[in-house]
Amino acid sequence: MDSFISNIKTKYNGYEWVPKSTGTSSVTYLIKREKERKYVKISKAELITYQVEMLNYLKGKLPVPEVIEHIVHNGVGGIVMSEIVGTNFRDYLSCITPNRAVEIYADAYNKLKSCDITHGDFCPLNIIIGDNERIAGFVDFEKSFKGKSQKDLHEAVFIITKHYGENYLRKFFKIVGEGLV
Repeated sequence: MDSFISNIKTKYNGYEWVPKSTGTSSVTYLIKREKERKYVKISKAELITYQVEMLNYLKGKLPVPEVIEHIVHNGVGGIVMSEIVGTNFRDYLSCITPNRAVEIYADAYNKLKSCDITHGDFCPLNIIIGDNERIAGFVDFEKSFKGKSQKDLHEAVFIITKHYGENYLRKFFKIVGEGLV
């Protein structure tokens, strides 16, 4: 993977490369030059290719990053994407009340559900909040799939319960309309 990263860095020479995350299966960089900002995600070729397919499928249905370039070489894949301007929901949580956090999380869940998509990693880190506490977009679709599943719902229940307690689940379910109020 190191030689793959070196090749992409050569192609995007003149950009500052800022490591953003190193997951178990991928690495993500913010690359920036003057006012231009993009994200580069590198992982196994099949995971990147799948994510590109999902982003293209979701384009126009949900606010997702635009695919600028998709590169595959020797089993490693890279995707260069546009930036969704805003703050990830995890970092934003400290600025809002638990009630507002649950409202935003429920709104995010409903947006995904309306597109008949399961995110697969429906955590606050993958939801971007823009101006006026509105959802600006969603990121990280390598675990997503078309069709409905209880996976995103289970993740939401876990996160809300862990951070705010079971009392806030009633509000969440009332908003998402899952019939468990």
